[in-house]
Amino acid sequence: MTLDSFGRDKSISFVPRSNLCTGCGTCAAICPQDCIEIGINRAKGLIEPVVDLQRCTQCGLCVQVCPGWQLDIDSLRPAHEFAEMVPLLGKVSAAFIGCSCSDNVRVPAASGGMVSEVLIYLLEQGLIDGAIVTRMNSQRPLEAEAFIARNREEILSAQKSKYCPVAVCSILGEVLASEGKYAFVGLPCQVAGVRKAQLHNKKLAARLPYILGLFCSRTPNAHATRHLLYNLGIDPHDVQSLDYRGEGHPGKMRIRLKNGSDELVEHLDYRYWGYTFLKYFKPIRCWLCPDHSAELADISFADNWTGLEPFQGDAKGASTMVARSPQSVALLSNMVGEGRVLLYPIPAQTVVSSQDLASKSNVSPRLWIWRKTGHLAPDLSEYRETQPNPKEILAAVPEFARVLVSTRYRHPMLMNAAIRGIWILERVPRRIRRVVSQVRQMMWRVRRIPRLAISGLRAVTFLKGPEVHRSSKHKVVMIGGFGGHDIGDEAMPHADILNLRANISDLEIVMFSPDPEYTLEFHGERSIHDVAELACGQNAGVGLRFRVAIKTLLFLLGALAERFGLHLRLWSTARAVLDEIASADLLFNVGGGNLNSVIPTELYKKCTTYLAARILKKPIILSGQTIGPFTKRLDALYAHFCLNRVNMITFRDKDTSHQRLRAIRVSKPAMSDAADDAMTIPTLPREQAENLLRSNASASWWNFRAPLVVVMNLKGSLRIFKGEGRGSGLDREIDLMAKIADALVQMYGAKVFFLPTDYCPGVDDRDAHRDIVSRMEFGARAICVEEEYDDTTLKGIIALADVAIGARYHFAVFAASELVPFLGIASGIYQQTKLKGLADLCGLPQCFIPEDMEFATFDQVWPMVQRAVNERDLIVNQLSRQVPILKQRSLMAVEEAVKVLSARAY
Repeated sequence: MTLDSFGRDKSISFVPRSNLCTGCGTCAAICPQDCIEIGINRAKGLIEPVVDLQRCTQCGLCVQVCPGWQLDIDSLRPAHEFAEMVPLLGKVSAAFIGCSCSDNVRVPAASGGMVSEVLIYLLEQGLIDGAIVTRMNSQRPLEAEAFIARNREEILSAQKSKYCPVAVCSILGEVLASEGKYAFVGLPCQVAGVRKAQLHNKKLAARLPYILGLFCSRTPNAHATRHLLYNLGIDPHDVQSLDYRGEGHPGKMRIRLKNGSDELVEHLDYRYWGYTFLKYFKPIRCWLCPDHSAELADISFADNWTGLEPFQGDAKGASTMVARSPQSVALLSNMVGEGRVLLYPIPAQTVVSSQDLASKSNVSPRLWIWRKTGHLAPDLSEYRETQPNPKEILAAVPEFARVLVSTRYRHPMLMNAAIRGIWILERVPRRIRRVVSQVRQMMWRVRRIPRLAISGLRAVTFLKGPEVHRSSKHKVVMIGGFGGHDIGDEAMPHADILNLRANISDLEIVMFSPDPEYTLEFHGERSIHDVAELACGQNAGVGLRFRVAIKTLLFLLGALAERFGLHLRLWSTARAVLDEIASADLLFNVGGGNLNSVIPTELYKKCTTYLAARILKKPIILSGQTIGPFTKRLDALYAHFCLNRVNMITFRDKDTSHQRLRAIRVSKPAMSDAADDAMTIPTLPREQAENLLRSNASASWWNFRAPLVVVMNLKGSLRIFKGEGRGSGLDREIDLMAKIADALVQMYGAKVFFLPTDYCPGVDDRDAHRDIVSRMEFGARAICVEEEYDDTTLKGIIALADVAIGARYHFAVFAASELVPFLGIASGIYQQTKLKGLADLCGLPQCFIPEDMEFATFDQVWPMVQRAVNERDLIVNQLSRQVPILKQRSLMAVEEAVKVLSARAY
């Protein structure tokens, strides 16, 4: 036997000797001589192979399949067609957050129950005969073991994380010895071991068609659990069973003792993953690991740390998933369709940031330190040529020290002293930086005191001024999302104004708008500037936020002074708004979707206006709202405080907004599911609509007698924003719409026209529509309407179509109100909530495509498009029954306003 300077031969023995073993057990399963045993090294607290050198033939196969010694991820990665290569994450076809729809699966799991639900689905569909999973050993409760689960009960028994070494791949020998197909569930290193073994054994490749990976930052060695038991005062021999994770998210550790009692440890306890497990007991090979997202799996699963709706603060738990192949996306989509799971698409970069993959995968400085300290480093192909900079090396030294301390574990008392000492040392610089920052802020504030004092004296100068006189017997102040050149947002106040004036003859309406001139021109009602200074954008700096807070307090102080007949000297827009509210009978918020974390500027501006009206004892009615999601804690708290002070809220969806308000404990207003305000706007006569459409079309398009006429729309504002954690751009959405339009032309002989409803510069729908037509194969059968029209005209033009397919909410509302079968599809949960709400209110779930446009494939959405086209007669019948009811419901807020105005008549 020949050894090199590091003691390497052709057997696996040198790998554990060099502290490079991952403990996966692949070598033992693949050894043709069956001369490798897997056992636990008590000194290290790790599982390692032991080679019988008498029987070993030095074939080298065990070394070739070892993921700890050599790992070339690029060469092992399956060639998933159409998947995007994302740095630090690998090949990605789609990313999701989601959970099992069954609480029996979801709640006991570590995070969402998605792995268990996928395995159960595969088993029930006959796609696998069993699943390779792990469970805690009933005889040795501090150790885990691998087994093949062959039914639902066994799969559920394998739930929850196991934070201890387990040689999952050692069971591959049993797989090779039996018939059938199996799913494999493992950590990134274990998945890599399987992929390498499959290269050398084609039978294994056929036996394992589904490989599910688990995100991993490290697997603590066996000393970690014993050290935790020591800190809890529990003798390991008294433990009957142990669950490392479960009972929701982030969950608890449950230790059941032989005397029948249970010891619970919160997941983020300092003695557990709050600090000790997070910082210590990390094996050396985990410290050197380049793959923390299971890049070689078909689907990778992780805890959901995104903080995104609808799982923000959800204690039941949710999963983050990365589907790497189109087949895995199709599998998950089928499960959604069968009601097994809930899935919400998210950007791949959100996964990278929420899982902190940049810092976890910074391997270069660790490899450099390991080599320079005289150790044999693993052969990681992508890091052969990389050279870390000194700053990276210096940053990696403290973690290296913690790794060495963990490997030399001897006595728990000494370990506790080391952990506590390092914990204190880590916090001293942080405390110093915090104190310095606080001192700087204090000095900055002290320097500004004279200027603020002068400004404050000017602002709070009380002037006894004349009251604002109104011109009519009744007066309504109207706020909403109008004024932005979005015709859908203008349709709601248009309908409310018509309905209010139809019931109240002597009525003055004043509208608060970001563009008063446009609002006056569109609605013919007096308009003033809203108070834009009451809010700032998500990326605003501390200084701007501070100024907004001061102005908000002054605005509310002004309202309080106004209540007692005093006028505060405020900036002009604030003064004008308070004067109008003070002289009004009612504050009426027209329909819309402004109260959420997606548009925080509108949330804070609207809510502060509600507070001012409340201080002035004015009734407040919110009509036709889509409320939420609230992804920021402060947003939810402010909404809770302000919305509990309004009188009435009606919704334009079915229970979704109501549930979101209940989640933030809003219960005081009268709340009802109604419909969108714009349901009742009038329609342009058909002949006039035809003339307008003809003026936008070519002669050949207009004269072509198509059996199907389809109107389509894509929301141009998605170019700049799709929701919390989402990127910008419309490339995928444009491609999808072009494919849908082409398929409609090819399969139904349709002609298509694209109709814009938003003309605001920068987010104009027409720009997106031109891009769609340019990418169509049958572009000659499609036109773009280029002229700008009002809501009544747009509604009349939509009525000329047989089917309406679009991403804008009011585009679908206009279609439904004219009994035109509609199909809503959108990007982002904010837009999806609105479109789903309309479909639910109409009793037409087939009129909403749940797939997110940015991530959906044509094959996923086309069956639903076909269904909408083929069932359009049934849809028209349902709309003819439901729309009159919805139109009546849409008047609920107006009817309440009429009652209030009648009761407050002067």
